[in-house]
Amino acid sequence: MPKKKEEPLFVEPEFNETEFIREERERAKAVVAIFVIGAVIGLLSGYFSLIGLWYFSILLIFIFLLFLRIILNALGMQLPKKTSHKIFLVGEFILTWLIFWILFLNPPLHVVSGPQISDLQMQTSSGWTNVQEPKLDVYNLPVSDHSVRLYLNYKYPITSVSVTEAQAGSTANAIKVNSNYVGDHVYFNISGNVGLTNVYEVTAHSAQGSNTYKFTVNFVAATSSIALAVNPNLLKAGVV
Repeated sequence: MPKKKEEPLFVEPEFNETEFIREERERAKAVVAIFVIGAVIGLLSGYFSLIGLWYFSILLIFIFLLFLRIILNALGMQLPKKTSHKIFLVGEFILTWLIFWILFLNPPLHVVSGPQISDLQMQTSSGWTNVQEPKLDVYNLPVSDHSVRLYLNYKYPITSVSVTEAQAGSTANAIKVNSNYVGDHVYFNISGNVGLTNVYEVTAHSAQGSNTYKFTVNFVAATSSIALAVNPNLLKAGVV
């Protein structure tokens, strides 16, 4: 009796080149779509974090992952069949979301901090001179009327600047000081009697944030040593 022919244990399926190319195209489109969506959701998450709605950022991620297949179908694409490809798309989305979320919260896209206020200067016969600080944010000035200015720096347009003055120990009774914001500086006048200590607050406002610089001025006798940062070259030239 003739021996029956043994069937092979495994039959390699026929390679369908057309179907393979179609699936690869679909996967490539899905990769691009996931990147764009991840970038948009990352930027939205950064915005929600800035306005205090950080929980919306987490909610957006779960909504997208939950309805991933529906979203891709609505865009005319399909989710890959292989599990490894699905894991790749999820990882791509999370990584893209994280990158654009971080980019939105940092320069140059955004500055979380408010306007920077610094470099108190006093007008002298030689021009604007930096006033040195014996202590941090504490200045000594002679008894006189002084024109001073502060440097303001911010990525976004500064909409307004306000200056208040109060005696040390009674900051609740602060009064508004007339000021003029021109270019990168705010200009105002200060004066006081010997032994008087005043506290000044300069607040710069912008649509993206605000910041207040608080400093103290001790008014001393005109013969006392004044902490001014004078240019040595001016001394040599006999200007000061």
